[in-house]
Amino acid sequence: MATVNRSWLRRQIEAGKMEGKVTLSLTDDYAFDNSINFGRTAWLPVNFVSCGSDFRPDHCNVWEMDFTSKHGRAWHNDDGTITLHYAGDYTAFRPIQETTTT
Repeated sequence: MATVNRSWLRRQIEAGKMEGKVTLSLTDDYAFDNSINFGRTAWLPVNFVSCGSDFRPDHCNVWEMDFTSKHGRAWHNDDGTITLHYAGDYTAFRPIQETTTT
């Protein structure tokens, strides 16, 4: 599990090169977490959030502090994705695949 520099990851996302999906989001309320399938999403465009009103539907919303705080970490996975972990949230990122038409 090789570490990923979170500043580099943020720059890749800002450049529009990555898409993301929440793989696990935990609060202190297990019943709520379970009712929303632990926050899991499909692969979506990434949106940076600095306050609650910045959330966008149909996006993978990630907090700016996930990339700037001394807490948290990011690593490469065997499947080519990158996982970002901060507090109770785990978000996966992968390069956006260009589609070709034939």
